[in-house]
Amino acid sequence: MKRIMRPVDMIAWFDCRGGVHPTRLRIPDEKEEGHVISVDRALERETEKFGGNPMRVFECTGRSPEGQRRFQLKYEVKTCLWYLEKIE
Repeated sequence: MKRIMRPVDMIAWFDCRGGVHPTRLRIPDEKEEGHVISVDRALERETEKFGGNPMRVFECTGRSPEGQRRFQLKYEVKTCLWYLEKIE
């Protein structure tokens, strides 16, 4: 997988126990159009700390206009920001 670590726009839902479920993301580009990827499944979920900030890491598969892709998302809990860390 190629490491890119870019901020993304995300649609996600949260359950009553505090679980996070990513649904769709948009990778902004220079023209502000962006590429949309729909999340099919979150294969793995784990928690880590990066620079003292708690992060939730999601290993996912999803559909984009180019076809099925595998990627890794990071959710920074304190700032509520989403990042696309790796993508195939």
